[in-house]
Amino acid sequence: MTLLDDLATVKKNLSTCTIARITKQLSAKEAEALLKLIDDPEISPTSLSRVLAKNGFNVSRQVINRHRNRGKKELGCTCK
Repeated sequence: MTLLDDLATVKKNLSTCTIARITKQLSAKEAEALLKLIDDPEISPTSLSRVLAKNGFNVSRQVINRHRNRGKKELGCTCK
């Protein structure tokens, strides 16, 4: 393989954040509860990440923090 072949396999960046994609897979009640916990600064992102992983959703604490900071240009995720 050449560099050109490898460059052809590079995937485009997704326009939605991980949290938004997860909430679309959940029931309305579960999505609401998740977003409420994400927005609560007293909830540990690490603990929340572990609970999500236990339920089949691989989300790092950094992703949770980035989602908490949405709306802040360099710190936040793509969500508004």
